[in-house]
Amino acid sequence: WRREFAPANAVYPDSNFYVESDILDIVGKSLACGKYTLICGHRQSGKSATCQALLRWFIEHGELLPSANEELLDPKNGLYYGYEIYILTPDSSVVVDEGKSKFWGTICDNLNTIDPTGFPLREGEIPDNLTFKKFFSKRNINNPRPVILIIDEASRLVKANKVHADDVQEITNSFLTILRTLKDDRTNYRIYSVALCGTENIKNLIVHESPNHLQSLLPFSHEDCWKIGRFKESDVKDLLSQFSETKSTKIDVTNIASDIFELTLGHRGLTGTCCRFIESTYRSDAVPIVSCDDWKRHTIVDLQARIRSMNTYGSVVRRIPPLSDSQRLMLSSVLRFGIHQATPEDPDLRFLLAEGLVIEASRDPQQKLTNNGLVKIICAASILRSIILSEIQSPPIDITSEDMPDPEKPDLEWLLTHTIKHLYLPHLYPDQTINSSTDEPSEYAFQTEFSAIITKLLPTMYPTKEYKALVEVKECDDADHRSRRLDILVRDCGSLSCGYELVVTPALECFREHTRHVAHYVKVHKTDDMFMVNLCPKPNVDYFSETSEMPETPELNVDYSEGATSTRRSSRFVGQARPKYKDCLRQPQEPFAFPENVTVVNVTLERRGSNCEAKLVFRNGKERTIMIEGSEWEMW
Repeated sequence: WRREFAPANAVYPDSNFYVESDILDIVGKSLACGKYTLICGHRQSGKSATCQALLRWFIEHGELLPSANEELLDPKNGLYYGYEIYILTPDSSVVVDEGKSKFWGTICDNLNTIDPTGFPLREGEIPDNLTFKKFFSKRNINNPRPVILIIDEASRLVKANKVHADDVQEITNSFLTILRTLKDDRTNYRIYSVALCGTENIKNLIVHESPNHLQSLLPFSHEDCWKIGRFKESDVKDLLSQFSETKSTKIDVTNIASDIFELTLGHRGLTGTCCRFIESTYRSDAVPIVSCDDWKRHTIVDLQARIRSMNTYGSVVRRIPPLSDSQRLMLSSVLRFGIHQATPEDPDLRFLLAEGLVIEASRDPQQKLTNNGLVKIICAASILRSIILSEIQSPPIDITSEDMPDPEKPDLEWLLTHTIKHLYLPHLYPDQTINSSTDEPSEYAFQTEFSAIITKLLPTMYPTKEYKALVEVKECDDADHRSRRLDILVRDCGSLSCGYELVVTPALECFREHTRHVAHYVKVHKTDDMFMVNLCPKPNVDYFSETSEMPETPELNVDYSEGATSTRRSSRFVGQARPKYKDCLRQPQEPFAFPENVTVVNVTLERRGSNCEAKLVFRNGKERTIMIEGSEWEMW
């Protein structure tokens, strides 16, 4: 039987390449102990796969169940060591905003569909909550067996029209209260344990606005609430290794897995999509992806197009315009500054987490809260950020006929200078944009501004061409330390392509590492020209030197104390920062060679009274000074 990648929905080891969920054993033992368990995860995080995996887990670990009977193991009929296990997935037929009768009727119909014998309905019967109770009554059947009930997609029970919000709350409260009653009364009812699986919105089933209902709801304790984790890089490597062995093809598993992880940050659904894309090149007339360079040629155009075409992720982008003002503000902060802090109970945060737009920054649940009790959130995946950035509203730009570029060919220097001219600096230098480890402005803030302005400039300056600005973000998430590579590729419908890599680093060796990356980027994407833009360079570092010796980096007399005001920190504005890059200051082994077709330019932003200007210094010695005239703009 040939296995394949499954980018969405449930995954089965016998037909799909598969890596076990990191919480499977914990959740299984929780249910085996008879607990009420909550399983949370954003959209496409592997929730349904985890629910199905629990069935397999009980086949292997059924002895943990009280009074387990090995003779009563018949998974095909839902029997596990004398226990019946059911996965109830409320589909579109289950409605919560059309009254109690409709809700209970659709719930009972779903159970009847799963097991007509175990959950019988008489012809013409209109089921209600009493019918639901009878389904699990020990007196209703001759041989009552304990039931483990897993409710997948439970968050659908809280999605309804706001007009009926109060009615929905009453219905869900009633449903949870009855589940609690059935589970706690094991003398009369068969329910042994229950798992609710859904997005962050599932927590709204437990905590409502009205405190009157709180005590009647199920007592979820912290140890009974588990969150599905993202893939680790080793998991991605494992998946590709399984594929490589099946195809008997030696693909570059290690490097491709690393690149996929930089694009997805372990997002399970997007990782599956990337792997499925690779697999598709082995099924069609396309050239099979074998090397990492083969893979990288597809990531910025073809892969993004594939993700956009999928209903799952296309709907994520479509959800942005209807967001509330506070939700858009939170998402804008994540996109512009790279990170945002919010209270864990914030309903806007829960919504964005549930929709898979953002994730918690820390992988360690013990360290997810800051000292002030806030949770840090980031964009759910680098490639998702790339796609969303292409959808944001461009800032207003007024271009005069003076100094117009050649309309037949993109002029990267002209685009760069006019992009810098229209930067809105308050978006780049508020305190939340400053990297805490480097005291430098965030690369995210610069990329957001650059991509939005270039996207607006291209059709304005080249109306007869079909130029597009394609954003690509890649991140390395190593023990919660995130290093970034931010590229903007400009290309038309033909073969022409050129672009920029944005760098915010004062360390020479880090600068050179980015330069080497740009050289490889030129090779992979066959760009005609490429600019590496070094933002906020240190004035005492010779970035254009080709010698192997690293210059000394003396301490600067700048106040970076915790109490430093924005005015006292104004030295950031000229790109000066306290050196903190000891790990990057490695001695290169040989003279450094700058690649061809790559134009390196240092950009220093400076304040001149009430005005601001940018000084551009090119490696060939050319210098330009530009007055910055950008105005404030909103993303949506």
